[in-house]
Amino acid sequence: MIGNPNVGKSAVFNALTGMHQHTGNWCGKTVECAAGNRIYRGREYRFVDLPGCYSLSCRSSEEEISRDYILQSHPDVVVAVCDATCLERNLNLVLQICAVTPHVLLCVNLMDEARKKHIRIDFLRLQKELKIPVIGITARSRKGLERIFGGIEDALSNTEAVSPVPDIYRGNAEMCCASAEYCGTYVQQAAAICRACVTLENPDYARRDRKLDRIFTSRCTGFPIMLLFLLCIFWITIVGANVPSDLLNQGLFWLEPRFYHGLLMLGVPEILCQVLIYGVYRVAAWVVSVMLPPMAIFFPLFTLLEDYGYLPRVAFNLDHCFQKCCACGKQALTMWMVDIRICPCQT
Repeated sequence: MIGNPNVGKSAVFNALTGMHQHTGNWCGKTVECAAGNRIYRGREYRFVDLPGCYSLSCRSSEEEISRDYILQSHPDVVVAVCDATCLERNLNLVLQICAVTPHVLLCVNLMDEARKKHIRIDFLRLQKELKIPVIGITARSRKGLERIFGGIEDALSNTEAVSPVPDIYRGNAEMCCASAEYCGTYVQQAAAICRACVTLENPDYARRDRKLDRIFTSRCTGFPIMLLFLLCIFWITIVGANVPSDLLNQGLFWLEPRFYHGLLMLGVPEILCQVLIYGVYRVAAWVVSVMLPPMAIFFPLFTLLEDYGYLPRVAFNLDHCFQKCCACGKQALTMWMVDIRICPCQT
């Protein structure tokens, strides 16, 4: 299973295999290959969730892992998961995959979001253009997932996937994926396919998102708003954690002497009681009373920012800065969590 970051690929993988790989609304959630099995109608299927990538040109470790797996492990079928709301951008990767193997199944995910934005996709025309099986699914509500198994069987027997490069280069990953000439060909063909298969019933559906993008990612307002959000989260987390932290501290340390005397009454040696109560219990009580309230406040706030799509914009804002130290913007999200963990302990 392969696809662009944040298209619901891991959600599809979890639904099919019953595993619980963490999913999130920012790129780079899957950085290694995860594998899981599923028995369906007497046949066992082994699914491998490859890292999210935008192409197979090996410009990042995720792209290199994905391309090497497809070329070296020779999977029976490559299941490409795409976002129905931005199909043209996703088809670039699909066309590169079709150039190296004909056994491809295209799963167009997030069909519920496409309906909300009045995007209509002609699946029959799309399947005819790509010459591979195409299905529409909604992973969050598990709609259409069972059709993936039928699509896999259709892809196994397929031998005529479309490729925008000459036949002489088919199977040559370096030529098909890395060449600037052919990368441009993929982009042009993806645009042509989308013009034929995708209809925007409401062309202004993305106007609100574009306005928010201009505000949250602008050079003038992006960083001030980001710092304001971060400051608010810090303040709410640290100040809001004071009351529950005090209550936990008082309650846990109120129990400490009672546990100590209870162990003595049970005949436990005094030195062992001191180790258990003054060593293990007291340290655990300190950690719980200091760390649990901030985490219980921070992670719901972090989840809200993720659900409303602000975290990818933060990664975009900081990407240029982080590249100066050979990192990328999405690592800023981890730094937020580290800062939140450190600050309560210092206070």
